[in-house]
Amino acid sequence: SGPGPLPSHGNTHGDEDLLNIDPRSLSQAQQALLQMSERNKKLRGERDAGQKEAGELQRKLDEMNRQFTNAVNAERAAREKETEAGHSRTDVAALLRKETQRAD
Repeated sequence: SGPGPLPSHGNTHGDEDLLNIDPRSLSQAQQALLQMSERNKKLRGERDAGQKEAGELQRKLDEMNRQFTNAVNAERAAREKETEAGHSRTDVAALLRKETQRAD
């Protein structure tokens, strides 16, 4: 027979239950635990890869936002320069008219 009774930890009823378990059930439980452990490892790997990808996408998004902000600011500055140039052309045209009127 086997190696004898398991040492008692104050729960002899539980120890008896363990001794009465069919070894095939223990083998099935061990297989299930191994399968769950492998699945857990796989899922952790997928999670880690997903977190890494999310970080890369966030960095790309931040860079695109920075570029967009720069483009908007450049466009605004260009419009302001265009407006200033328009005022300057108007001022020059007015001065030319005055000078032309004086010459007449």
